[in-house]
Amino acid sequence: MEFQGFLIGQRLIIREMHDQINIGLIGKGNWGKNYLATAERICDLKIINVTLSIKRSFNSSNLGSVVQQVFQKNKLSGFIIATSPLHQPRILTTILELKIPVIVEKPLCVREADLKKIKMLCSKNTIIFVNHFHLFLNSFQQLEKKIRSDDITKIYIQDGNDGPFRKEFSSLFDWGPHGVGVCLKLMNEFPYKIEHYKLLPKIGKDILHSNWKIKMSFSSNRTCFLIIGNKFKKKKRTIKVFIRGKMRPIIIRDNIVHDTTFLIQKAEEKTRHEALPMEILLQDFLSSIKKGISQGDKSLEIALESTKILLELEKII
Repeated sequence: MEFQGFLIGQRLIIREMHDQINIGLIGKGNWGKNYLATAERICDLKIINVTLSIKRSFNSSNLGSVVQQVFQKNKLSGFIIATSPLHQPRILTTILELKIPVIVEKPLCVREADLKKIKMLCSKNTIIFVNHFHLFLNSFQQLEKKIRSDDITKIYIQDGNDGPFRKEFSSLFDWGPHGVGVCLKLMNEFPYKIEHYKLLPKIGKDILHSNWKIKMSFSSNRTCFLIIGNKFKKKKRTIKVFIRGKMRPIIIRDNIVHDTTFLIQKAEEKTRHEALPMEILLQDFLSSIKKGISQGDKSLEIALESTKILLELEKII
């Protein structure tokens, strides 16, 4: 029989690990609904919606006590936060202070002070996964194994839609984390130069409703070009990866890898029917909880670095 230990405050909570693991969900929007639906595909997982309990105490000074009570009362093994990046940092830092495993959405935050606090609270043993879904996409993981970062000469990304339009923060934070995260993962390094060319279309300083044209420069003259935002005519998600010595790029369109050089046709078709990225994310999260250790997941590192880049971009407008 397996047991699970959590240090809550000064008390060590020992919990017997049964077949089913309970995870508390904070957030009842579309992403929250996605987690609930995906959990139905995983037999040993039960997601309990605890949004109301956390929401009631969000602005109070005893949020940490409430989170602890919810955790113990529902016999939880971790949390999923699926809220706005404006509210997410307060909840996330509270959970990190209690050293409770957590899944969180991207972007981690939209303020530099919040990013610094989150980074300070994350240790090597922290079990925290960030839903950078390409990192949990089987075909993307296959692609990573087939190519070397040094062989990539250029990445071109178009990622956006006609919306969403928010009053609270820029479209940069809606569409930027994904594209920037993919670039960082494939290039396997942090850019030495970040440039913002112009807003597309030309609409002055309306950074809430705009497209962004971004260039990131890496070592050995490697570059990433991104056009992202909420002023597209329709949803578009295309990633082109140019490889040294290859005439045609590898294309990832709508989360499917199209390239006969690295994936034969049957393998390419197979990737359409494999486990959903969110399902793999949840499975990896459960595995880390059962083992009681972080399994070297890169999603947190990518999330911290991509958020840092987005905050830097916002400053140069």
